[in-house]
Amino acid sequence: MILPKAIQQSAARLLSTVLGHDYQVEGFHPVSGGCINAAGRLDTDQGPFFIKWNNAAAYPGMFAAEKEGMEALYAPQVIRVPQMIGVGEAGAEDFLLMEWLESAPQQANFFSHFGRQLARLHRHTETQYGFTQDNYIGSLPQSNRWQDEWVPFMIEERLSPQLQRARDGGFFDHSTVQQFERLYKALPDLLPEEPPSLLHGDLWSGNYLVGPEG
Repeated sequence: MILPKAIQQSAARLLSTVLGHDYQVEGFHPVSGGCINAAGRLDTDQGPFFIKWNNAAAYPGMFAAEKEGMEALYAPQVIRVPQMIGVGEAGAEDFLLMEWLESAPQQANFFSHFGRQLARLHRHTETQYGFTQDNYIGSLPQSNRWQDEWVPFMIEERLSPQLQRARDGGFFDHSTVQQFERLYKALPDLLPEEPPSLLHGDLWSGNYLVGPEG
């Protein structure tokens, strides 16, 4: 994988604008893990940064939404979240630039510590369910319109749009749609009412990193 020269130049300009120094790109090393975006370590004369990029027309606004979401997770200061540098563009490509964090072997108490951090994160609540802007679930657009109640949010902003896409694409037939309609009626009994909670939304093994301190 090669980082296009235009992105290197645009990223250097963004770093200089945001951080107030002149930055020179010295190298690039790809990293694995992403299935939608290309990503890697951008080496500069003043240290490394993490960069990811994709086709702007294919996923409009993806990185701006990701940046806002990451900043929301960073704000409570209960989990180590990389600081966002900014979003830029270079020709047909958009990119997201953020702090680079080195990984290390995990300590024996890693998961219990991580679990307590997540619990503290989830104590940060809102008055409604949703988010300040729409984003993506994988490569698919995802609506985050504010809702007063949890079950309508789950149906109207999560399940129903994906069901409609699957039906339009020929993946689900009418009988499957009917099963979902029955599920919608049962959700109030299946999902107890909880206050809106700040959470990652896609937390799996590929979306956390064991940091320098383990």
